[in-house]
Amino acid sequence: MDEHAIVYLQILLEQTRGARMGKSRANKETTAAETSNAENSENSSPTKGQHGEANANPAPSCAAASLAKVLEEIRDFRKDTKEQLNDIKSEIISVNQKIAEAEVRIEKVEDRVQNLEQVLNKVIKVMHQQENKLLDHEGRSRRENLRIYNVPEGAEGSSMMDFVEKLLRDTE
Repeated sequence: MDEHAIVYLQILLEQTRGARMGKSRANKETTAAETSNAENSENSSPTKGQHGEANANPAPSCAAASLAKVLEEIRDFRKDTKEQLNDIKSEIISVNQKIAEAEVRIEKVEDRVQNLEQVLNKVIKVMHQQENKLLDHEGRSRRENLRIYNVPEGAEGSSMMDFVEKLLRDTE
């Protein structure tokens, strides 16, 4: 039993002794100082009274039944406390498992994000290269096309080379 339970039982025993000896209600109640003295005293025993005299008369059966009931309540309280502690421990274990699972999933997601960022950077780089190529091809295709003013569309016929040669000879 812990110290508080022992002190509580000592107080109850002293109160039952006081009632048996016909003391008044004021003498039955212990003060806070007496309670702290009872906690601090190492030589106190449940068989000694307040002033250290030995108790020759055993406690009445009513007081013993009351003490047994208190002792049973203390045991029930300890049992309930142990059950609650075990429940809390199992909940903590469960929460720790969930946290570990979450950490693993977070690591996987972080790895995925990192891989996706690398792929995205490569795709952006390829896109810029393709834009540059497209601009180059557009520029080259425009350079090969000549526009000759004052010549109607479709006047070249089937061979543009022959038409341009004839046009340049005629304009000279």
